Amino acid sequence: MALNRYQPAPTPISRALLAEKEIILLTLQLAKPIRPKDVENHLCIDHKTAVLMLKRLCAKGWLLPSIRGKGERIVRYELAHDVLHYL
Repeated sequence: MALNRYQPAPTPISRALLAEKEIILLTLQLAKPIRPKDVENHLCIDHKTAVLMLKRLCAKGWLLPSIRGKGERIVRYELAHDVLHYL
């Protein structure tokens, strides 16, 4: 107890990071490519926020976009192969 005050405080975890990890876990649970609608329903957020979060995960390399048709729209996102190393 005497040494407790000399130990560093735990770093706070941001809500964005928790939401991103929750999206990855949801994708694993569904065992199929995830849609923005799935994220909306699971996290109770609006469509724009869900798409923004999915795009951030793509930028980090955790998700890969699945392009439909002529490559104009991204409708689903798949897990990258090495994403489990980040969790």
